[in-house]
Amino acid sequence: MSNPILEQIDQRIRAIFQNALNEGHSFRLIFGPDLDKDEEAAGFEDRQRSWANLLRSQNYDEELLREAKALVGKIPNNPTICLGDAIDHACEGILRARLESDRILAARLRGHFHQTTPLDPFFAGMTVTDMPLLPGETTVSKMTLAEAANKYSDVQRAKGNREKTLGDFRLTMEWVFSAIDPDKRIDRVSKDDVRAVRDLLGAIPKNMSKNAATKDLKATDAAKVGSNMEKLAPKTQRKRLAAFTGLLRWAVSEGHADSYVGEGISIIAKAKTTVSRKPYSTEQLRKVFECPIYRGRKSVKHYNLPGDLLRKDYLFWVPLIALFSGMRAGEILQLTRTDIKVEDGVGFFDINKWDEVDKSLKTEASVRKVPIHSALLDFGFNEYVNLHSKGRIFAATKLGSDGTYSQYYSKQWRVIAQKGGFYTPQTVFHSFRHCFVDACRNAKMPENIAMQLVGHKDQKTHGGYGDGASLAILKEEIEGVSYAGLDLGHLGNNDWSY
Repeated sequence: MSNPILEQIDQRIRAIFQNALNEGHSFRLIFGPDLDKDEEAAGFEDRQRSWANLLRSQNYDEELLREAKALVGKIPNNPTICLGDAIDHACEGILRARLESDRILAARLRGHFHQTTPLDPFFAGMTVTDMPLLPGETTVSKMTLAEAANKYSDVQRAKGNREKTLGDFRLTMEWVFSAIDPDKRIDRVSKDDVRAVRDLLGAIPKNMSKNAATKDLKATDAAKVGSNMEKLAPKTQRKRLAAFTGLLRWAVSEGHADSYVGEGISIIAKAKTTVSRKPYSTEQLRKVFECPIYRGRKSVKHYNLPGDLLRKDYLFWVPLIALFSGMRAGEILQLTRTDIKVEDGVGFFDINKWDEVDKSLKTEASVRKVPIHSALLDFGFNEYVNLHSKGRIFAATKLGSDGTYSQYYSKQWRVIAQKGGFYTPQTVFHSFRHCFVDACRNAKMPENIAMQLVGHKDQKTHGGYGDGASLAILKEEIEGVSYAGLDLGHLGNNDWSY
């Protein structure tokens, strides 16, 4: 027997799905030209798996419960249904809306338009269009630009967007608020306002928050002071403008503004040639492993100064793991104790997104198993790991403002490289990954094995079949990785502390 309360909940869930459907369509239109569509689609497919797992387990997290309670809270009390049942019904519906909207967006990004019709019967027949207003709702809006930005950010967080993406949006809006009064009504933002933001983005100095002359200034003032400084890269300008216009599109879809005023406005900067990264030379690698971190530092804090302290902490391990596994800095820094596994006698790094902590991976192909090279075992890696019973094994690393551990660590590594005399603009921490790929080639490793180890996607159809080579084969091949002319014997003696 139908219940009017559940019917009202269902109506609002369909409204959530409709909004997600419209926003997904806008996302593709806004960001389409600049996206690696397969990579983005893989991210949405990962989220689908997360929503499906929640649906199966019914172990709803606090954020989802809050959203469900807010949805149910809009409905008058009614003795015909238990509040708990209504919230459970709302949780299930919200997850179904997320799962189906992400599936459709991933299909659009991949160009699989035959898969963009809702498969969930609950949303049958719904397409990209404006949803009829719910009873009691109105399109009249007095929402300010600042209020709209906060609401939009909450919506993106509820959708599961990464903290880095949310942080980028917050920074973008700080700049926008220096060009447009944050108290201006969102429905009165004009095309001239969007042009003003576009022009400001083209005038902001690169690294304004780090430069002593601009770091404490508003964006408009920094643009004036830094008129002769190097500007933001075109890619960054385009990304910031898209974040702002994404807010404007959302405001229209939600009925807070009548029309989209960003149409036809784009950055005017010329594309900048990017600096290609290179592997470290043998001489640079020698300098890496002769710096105080590997020869003795003054103290835990003063790790760039020579001294007697020999300590195997994250500063010691992260570069070595990168050199002998090809793993990215972010993948290493978010490793947990349960990611270090043994299967059929082979110890390996289990690089995944589903474990004790919230993780992020670059692509779907990044999920993989990488055998632990014997060199790392010789240096005492197992002893280090066994000191940790749970959680991240490199828990001392700080979280960056973008929500990743690699941001702060990359800054640390640049200082280490400059102090150690092995820094160049072309060689950064990611150069270890280049070194590993070259070492794979020098070991005459089959290309498909090397790609599997580093998490590169095989573009050939054949590469999409099966689970890849076995751990035993991967272990055999990775043991062939070595670095001629590099002596690391001093890292395996017994003088080190953990």
